[in-house]
Amino acid sequence: MAELGKSTRGVIPHLKQATVWLIRHGQSQANAGVATEHPKTIELTELGRNQAQQVADAIDFAPRTIVVSPYTRTLDTARPLLAKLALAGLCVPVQEWPIQEFTYLSPVRCRGTTALDRQEWAKEYWLRADPDWEDGDGAESYRSLMQRVERFSWQLAQEAGPTVVFGHGMFFKAFVISLEHGTQATPEAMTRYRALESAAPIHNAQILRLMPTPAGTWGVVDD
Repeated sequence: MAELGKSTRGVIPHLKQATVWLIRHGQSQANAGVATEHPKTIELTELGRNQAQQVADAIDFAPRTIVVSPYTRTLDTARPLLAKLALAGLCVPVQEWPIQEFTYLSPVRCRGTTALDRQEWAKEYWLRADPDWEDGDGAESYRSLMQRVERFSWQLAQEAGPTVVFGHGMFFKAFVISLEHGTQATPEAMTRYRALESAAPIHNAQILRLMPTPAGTWGVVDD
């Protein structure tokens, strides 16, 4: 088994023969341009709740495990699926994993702001290209993000059946990019991540399916 903290290049050891669905949460208040107080408590919009129902309708199997992040909007996106399973008499365990969104700007100074308000701060952060930089109270470094991605890979490898993961766009994109490029926390890797994530972000309620390959890697199928 690969040790946490070591860069893995697309290979997840002891991969179980199971399909994993990665689902970004539905549209949130922040996505809709609303000023918010803290990343953890941002709620879904009406559109986001409709998207969550569409996701539930698209899942026609009973997962062995459902995973959510600690943030409100991921559990709320999972609720229609949980209700659907309960109606069918199925009780699927829900696990909370540390797969929250990459919060690279301090929530303290961002309180009460919109994404538009934060544009210049975000630009400054990425131009700095310092993987160890922390913007302030509650902010996370790029290196810490990569460590969480590594742990997520390890946790997925332990699952023995179909798994549905409700999470966040930037985090999932970091995971997908790591399958090809590894989890190095360098200025060059950080710049590459920003370019790839900006060019092709994962959209609200988008579903990515991970399929194990004979080589022991994940193959990504975009629905």
